[in-house]
Amino acid sequence: MNNKNLIPLILVLALGLIMGGTFIKYITPPCDDNCTSDSDNNSISNEANPAGSEIDFSSDLTSWQEEWIDYKGTDGISFKYPKFITGLGCSSKSETFFVPTKIFEDAGGQRIYIVPEYYYSDDETQTCRKHIASLDSLQKEGSHKPSQGWSITVNDIEKSDVDIMIKSIYGAGCEMESETAWIKDGINEIKLNSYKDAQGNPTSLDRTVCPTNYVYKILYSEEKKLAVSVILGQECTFWGDGYNKCFDEQIVESLDF
Repeated sequence: MNNKNLIPLILVLALGLIMGGTFIKYITPPCDDNCTSDSDNNSISNEANPAGSEIDFSSDLTSWQEEWIDYKGTDGISFKYPKFITGLGCSSKSETFFVPTKIFEDAGGQRIYIVPEYYYSDDETQTCRKHIASLDSLQKEGSHKPSQGWSITVNDIEKSDVDIMIKSIYGAGCEMESETAWIKDGINEIKLNSYKDAQGNPTSLDRTVCPTNYVYKILYSEEKKLAVSVILGQECTFWGDGYNKCFDEQIVESLDF
């Protein structure tokens, strides 16, 4: 490089230093072999290290403080949820830590997600990766029970259409078997035909037309024509204070609409 070419470069660098380095601040280095970039799934951040080394976990909370937040959706549904929950780590991060709880609601308000803001997991190469939740990634997962957290389905429907909602979530063989008053005034709890065959006779779970071997909650308000469904899963989803408290039941019992 000759001196004539060096002069403009020196002037640009000097200008950047005078302005506090602002022209340099916004330059993002390209992803190298030690990070993952996936534009089709923004639940995965560009944070990864080779096996044997660790991600910077300095932002993780290590002390426990219980605090609850009130949430109210666009359809009038409300509930309380813990501000922090126990985090899921990698094999290289076995100690207990806590992460913020995140709420996402789709544009129509028919799907509300309660998930950890992020979690860690080992990939097939035993590389520890950080997964950050987003509405886009949850919708792409397309499950009524996300891998991390819950999905609450809200439908503004007539009583005669409740079975249509049930079949769309729990399967074509599922339908309402019973309806009883719930703990909140004006809201009924619906139970499915989980242990019935096609003729409505009692049977085992492996022979039922509606195999639901997990905990679920279906609620309906005839006055407000509103149905709410959430699949809790087979075990506790939202742990607090390490693994000493399960918040699942408290969240469900706080549901109101």
